[in-house]
Amino acid sequence: MPQLEAAWKAATARVTRAVADKDRTKSAYDRYAKGKKRGGVNSPFTELELDNKRQFYLSSEAQLTAVRAEELRVRLAFESNIDGVNTKVAGIQGELEKAQFDLDMTVVRAPTDGMVTQMALRPGIYVPMPLRPLMSFIPDEQRMFAGAFWQNSLLRLKEGDEAEVILDGAPGQVFKGKVAKILPAMAEGEIQSSGTLISSRHLMQRGRVIVLIELDDHEIRDRFPAGVSGQVAIYTDHFSHVAIMRKVLLRMQGWLNYVFH
Repeated sequence: MPQLEAAWKAATARVTRAVADKDRTKSAYDRYAKGKKRGGVNSPFTELELDNKRQFYLSSEAQLTAVRAEELRVRLAFESNIDGVNTKVAGIQGELEKAQFDLDMTVVRAPTDGMVTQMALRPGIYVPMPLRPLMSFIPDEQRMFAGAFWQNSLLRLKEGDEAEVILDGAPGQVFKGKVAKILPAMAEGEIQSSGTLISSRHLMQRGRVIVLIELDDHEIRDRFPAGVSGQVAIYTDHFSHVAIMRKVLLRMQGWLNYVFH
């Protein structure tokens, strides 16, 4: 890294200068000390002058120790590496990668193909805490209708059974389909840890079984928005001879949608 290399060269120059200062002050101190020793009481050098030269020498020696320590620190910073990369550079790269990650997290990406409906998000809107979605995403996939049935219907229901659906938004029309899946759980059986005991009243709630219906007309999703309501009838192998009555009642209800919906 150019900055670290320049700092190391500057520290090396300071060491060279400090060595020269130490040698100069030591030479002066030695000269005064020898002159003082040879001259004795008649020496032209006083004790005060000799002590000053000694203090200058000790100060320059301490300065040399300090600049050598600084040169060592700068040299280690310049020569230190992580996987062949200078530690300073590696630290800056780490900060850059973290900043890039934080920036990437500000971009909202869809989990799959689809669209956002009722878009109300605007720049500057705060995300509620704890973090919650701010947009409703509608995936572009095959839609299914869900019907709720009494639990005793599980005696007869199975995947593949014939089904018919009427919609409030399509009076007089009957859409054929089949049972795609019977969901294996109901919301009434859900228990979450809350730190309090579960009341027996919670256990007395009776939910309904959710059954997914796949319609034969796959283009229906382009005709109706997601969330439309209606009624569904499932015809099993049991008492199939009376299924005609349920079909008639379903169609009658479909015609009534002209009036009441």
